[in-house]
Order: sequence, then structure tokens, then C-alpha cells
Amino acid sequence: MHQRKRPNFHRPLALLLALALCLTMAAPALAAENAIASSIQLSKTEGTVSATNSAGRSISLIKNLRLFSGYHVLTKADSYAWLNLDSAKLLKVDASSETEVRKSGKKLEVLLCSGNLFFNVTEPLDDDETLNIRTSTTLTGVRGTCGWVNVIDRRSTQVCILEGTVECVVSDAVSGESKSTTIRAGEVATFTVHPEEASALKGERCEIVTERCAVEDVPGYVLVELVEDEALCKDILDASGLDILADLSQNGDPAAEAQRRLEEEERENADRLASIAAQEQAQANNVESAPYTPSTPATPNPAAPNPAIPSDLTMVGTWGWKYDASTKTLYIGGSGAMNDYSVNRDIPWYAQYGQEIESVVIGEGITSIGENLFQGCSSLTSITIPPSVTSIGNRAFYYCSSLTSITIPNGVTRIGEAAFHGCSSLTSITIPSSVTSIGEAAFSRCSNLTSITIPSGVTSIGANTFDICTSLASVTMPDSVTSIGEAAFRNCSSLTSVTIPNRVIRIGISAFSGCSNLTSIAIPSSVAGINTYAFSDCTNLTDVYYSGSAEQWNAIYISSSGNLPLTSANIHYNSR
Repeated sequence: MHQRKRPNFHRPLALLLALALCLTMAAPALAAENAIASSIQLSKTEGTVSATNSAGRSISLIKNLRLFSGYHVLTKADSYAWLNLDSAKLLKVDASSETEVRKSGKKLEVLLCSGNLFFNVTEPLDDDETLNIRTSTTLTGVRGTCGWVNVIDRRSTQVCILEGTVECVVSDAVSGESKSTTIRAGEVATFTVHPEEASALKGERCEIVTERCAVEDVPGYVLVELVEDEALCKDILDASGLDILADLSQNGDPAAEAQRRLEEEERENADRLASIAAQEQAQANNVESAPYTPSTPATPNPAAPNPAIPSDLTMVGTWGWKYDASTKTLYIGGSGAMNDYSVNRDIPWYAQYGQEIESVVIGEGITSIGENLFQGCSSLTSITIPPSVTSIGNRAFYYCSSLTSITIPNGVTRIGEAAFHGCSSLTSITIPSSVTSIGEAAFSRCSNLTSITIPSGVTSIGANTFDICTSLASVTMPDSVTSIGEAAFRNCSSLTSVTIPNRVIRIGISAFSGCSNLTSIAIPSSVAGINTYAFSDCTNLTDVYYSGSAEQWNAIYISSSGNLPLTSANIHYNSR
């Protein structure tokens, strides 16, 4: 990877970065896998910024707060955070973004969970340093460059390089397919992992599209940093031909123009959210005067309406809600799928009752629980879900930190991404045999969850599914599972033994990293690859039971410092 050294100018912002995708497929040739930095600090914030530790607990923000592995930084609308890495490398986190710091030995990563970030490394890294930034689909190694990363959605990531050169890899966790490319100054690349059913790429899952970048493509939150560093703008001009200062000067003072563009972006975002809220409120106002009457099913012997659901619901399309302040119970009735929401402010009851709700009762006839519907309801302790529900949406119970247990009815087939992420009081959950899909990070940070049985219809355990479930001592995986994704059981420090199902083909990056009490693991010969850092920091791993031969083991085992626990363990061949 090309390295470009610049004088060490004092800048308000200098960053590191490396991106990431690599859900499973390690790219050994990539320099991104060999880097480090000693520490990372939250050096400055603007607006509403919060941080949580590796157990999901909130941290008080102080100047130069040191961030350790597993710490998260979240920014709200019109809010920004600056991360300082060894003084010469800084990262600016855009509004409405979430990042996680990851560190293993001298390897330092920043996982961009959502949103955007700008990076600028003022000096090339030393040979023993690595700075990576991961997203759900892409990995980029940065050693002396600047640019930004944008998470478009869970399948797509965009990387732009303003100065220098980087290598990126995009990977699909299920098929194991991966592609890599070099991005040069003045280029922007979009990395996409297409769903299996997509036919546009003639069967290929991973796609890379590279284009030239123009000054008007540079986000406002990046421009306000660049205009403060004339030397950096000159480096960008020399490397890419993008004349940031000249373009901004056409409308007067460059700093004022950069700020104007930033404020315009913020207004557009606020207008979009306000428009969504207004539409929802108008819809509610049009029907709230009409009492809800349960429809009679068109069957010879219709079931009696659920007596627990009140009749005077405030309707939102085909379903409605009512909150009982005396019992702190939210009732939901009607029929069909509940709405998906992108932000809490759009949820009809959230502003007034979101932090009060202690229980939720959903009536028969509702078929799905919408995205983000109960996100952040920190007082919620129980919920009743009827058999008619077939889907639980993405982040439906995200950070419902008081929820202690939940029974998912037989009939639910899908549990969405991060559906129970951060439910730190959840000690037990029943997953019925009807479930065939469990989304990425579905139970991550459920730090009191002690055991889990995955039903036989599930074929893949996605990235971060049980990440930081520190009390999880027992996991039962069915033989239907064929892949274990990136960081699926990372930091499950109570696990002592694991049996990998007989059909698993690939074990992802950091899949069991940090399982410090894991003493033994059984791996079948069906496994075609064990990715780097799959068992890093498994300090007590002493025995590996492998059902194949020594020759087969040598073919799949990736030897690296990240897999040292496997190197030092006793390998028992032809054993299960």
C-alpha cells in the first residue's frame, strides 16, 4: 500500500482510519490486517454525544476520555465527536452515527456501525502499526491518507480518498466470496454485498463501483475540517486535483461557505424527519376520533376479540394503540403489520410515554412488530406477543435495558437485526422452532443472558449475534447452521466449551475472540476456513477436537498472531 509522508503540521483534526467489511473472509495479503495504535481518546464533542463501555453501561464524558475495546460512541442529530489516536491520528464522527473501538494487542480498529466518519492520518504508520475501520461489508487499511467512510445501509459502504492510496476488501459472510481494490486520491468507491436472489451480477454477490469525486461531493462535516488546514488542502490538490479552497472561495470566505453547506445538510435532515413526523400525526388526527372496533374474521367460527385490548385505540392505519398511565401498560390492537420507524420521535407514543412504559400487550391480529418500535424503552419489563405475529423487526427492542424475559410465540419466522441489542437485564428467551432467520447483532450486549438454544431451521449465525453476552454459559447450535459470522460470540467470557455443528463451512473473524474461559472446542471437518482472530484472546483454550486429519487441519488453519490460542492448544485429530 502506498504511503505518503507529510510534515507534522498541528491540526485540529487528524485521523486514522481503516474501514472494513470482511464479515468472514480474511485477506492475508492486505496490509490492513497488520496494524496498531496504542490508545484512543474521545478528545472533543459537540451537541449530544454519549458513550458506553463494553458491558453497555453509560460512561460520563470527560475531556480526553480514554476508550477501551468494546466502547461505543454515539452521536445524535447535529452532533459530532472527535477521536484522537496517538495525537497524530484523529477521526471525526458525523451526526447520527455509532462507532465501536476494537483493540487486540497492537491491532486497533474502529467499527463504524452506522453513519459517517472523516479520517486524516498526518504521518504514515510504522511497520508494526495498523489502523482499521470496519463496516458490515468492507474493510479498509489506512497508513497515511485522508478521506471519509459512509455506511449507506447494512449491505453497502462508500469510501472516498482525498489524498494517498488505500486498499479495501468487500466480503460476503455466507458464500465466502470477497473482492479487493485499490482506491486512489480523488476516487470514491461503493462496496455492495448483494442478496442471494440478486441476478444483476450474474451470480456474483460482491460488487465494487469506483468513480471520480468532485468537490461538491465532499460532505459539509468534512469541509469544515479541511478549510482549517491549508497545508492539507494543498496536499489534496496535489494528489487528487480537488481544489477545496478555490471552490469554496467562489462564494466568499471558504470557512463561511463550508459552514453554510454543513448547516444546509443539517436543515435538510431536520426537514426530512419533521416531514415524516407531520405525516404520521396527520394520519393519526384523521382517525383518532373514530373508536376502534375489531373486525370480524371471515371464518365460520370467528374467535372472540381479545378482551385485554381496549376499544378506544388511537389508530395508525390498520392498527392502533392506547396507553394506561395507571398500570403503565401500552396496548396495541388491530390487524396487519405495524409500521417501521427510523427515529424515536416518529413513534406515536414515544415522546410522551416512551420512558414510562413498563409492559406491552399486543392483541391477536397483529402480524409483525415494526423496526425500532420499542427502541430505548428503558422501563419496559414485560411484553405479551400473540401467535399471529410472524416477524420481529430490526432493533424492535434495542436497549430495552429493563426487559428480563420474553417468550416468542411459535409462528415467528424472523428476528431482525439488533432486535434485542443492549437488553442487559434479559436472562432468558425462548426461541420457537418456527424461527428460520436471526439477524446480525440480534442479542448482542445481552450481558445477563445465560443460555440459548437456536432452532433447527436457522442456517446462519450472523455477525455479532451474541457479541458481549458475558454471562452466556451454554449455547446449543443445530446441524442446520452452515456459517458462524464475524464476532458472533465475541467476548462471551462465561463460555467454557462449544461444539460447532457438522455442516459449518466457515468460522468468521473474531467469532470467538475474547472467550477467555473457553477451554475446549469441537470443530468438524466440514469447516473450510478459520479466519484470522477467530479465537484471539481465548487465553484458556487448551483442547481442540477436530473430526478431520492433520492434513485437513493444516489446509484450513490460518496461522497468524491472531490465532495463537489455536497454535498452543492440543489438537485432537479424527475426534469429535
